[in-house]
Amino acid sequence: MTRARVVGALTGLLAAVLVACGAPTPNQAAPGPSSAGAAFPVTVAHKFGSTTIPAPPQRVVTIGDEDVAYALGVTPVGILRDTQTPDGVPPWLQDRVDLSKTALIDLAGGGAEGEGSGEVNLEQIVALKPDLILAIDDFALEQDYPKLSRIAPTVGYETVWGAQSWQEQTLVGAKALGREERGRQVVAETEAAIRKVRDANPGLAGKTVTFSYAYEPGKIVTLKSDQDSAVKMLQDLGMKIPPSVRDLPDIAAGNPGGALSFENISLLDSDVVVMLYAGDDLQRQVENFQLFRNLRAVREGRYFMIDLTTAVALRNPSVLSIPWGLEQIRPSLKRVAS
Repeated sequence: MTRARVVGALTGLLAAVLVACGAPTPNQAAPGPSSAGAAFPVTVAHKFGSTTIPAPPQRVVTIGDEDVAYALGVTPVGILRDTQTPDGVPPWLQDRVDLSKTALIDLAGGGAEGEGSGEVNLEQIVALKPDLILAIDDFALEQDYPKLSRIAPTVGYETVWGAQSWQEQTLVGAKALGREERGRQVVAETEAAIRKVRDANPGLAGKTVTFSYAYEPGKIVTLKSDQDSAVKMLQDLGMKIPPSVRDLPDIAAGNPGGALSFENISLLDSDVVVMLYAGDDLQRQVENFQLFRNLRAVREGRYFMIDLTTAVALRNPSVLSIPWGLEQIRPSLKRVAS
């Protein structure tokens, strides 16, 4: 999912205001008939029914599945604009997106998509004349699907947004694009990249870790659910969430984030502490708070900060964002593993 949508989702999920690698050669041409043509027609079942793709798609638009398309060697005719970067492209796609071949699709409502106040610009999508819309990772698909499916065959998520793993999302996209063999390959390559980081840092094995977001003065939300993608990633690296965090009350009904006030910040005590901050002032406030400074991980140098871009890469993981995100925290992982 592009950051235009995931920032809202991240703010909602991490803050209840936590919901909200051998890749193919960059800038390959759009998919052609090739050997994948024998797989068509294909039908993909999803929450909104089923979608049949009659032939190898030539003009693919992605609403959140940009990474899957590029990883499979497909150049979309349109992708969502990343509103957090000057050129509209997330850093892990910088060497892949050719803006002379791919249009950037805006959000029409002007609001934060994760809060339901923005819609994809349908006029732009119509003008691109897509023959397939991949929206498996579209946070706002409940409102988007009826409109998108009238433009072109549209593939959505299986049950609810975020429930499918990055592996499943990749394989669904690969099926729709007629590139299932390549899909299995890139999944295996990304899983190997995770194992490589884990094996390079054996000291992470068995360490407890907390990953939290300070989103406003006095308030923190911390990840605690095994269903959360970032928790799964930390577990894949050999770490585990401590009971003190797992027992925290939910930040909101159905939200897997745990609510924590500054006065109870000692509950974050663990072997490793990872923090994301809503701003520099809030970071200084937390880091100068004595109870935070007393945390074992902070005292022993096993605390590190993660920025929003890296948090997005790991909290909404894909076959392309995972290797990039792990590379950003590689020095920190090496330090806290010692």
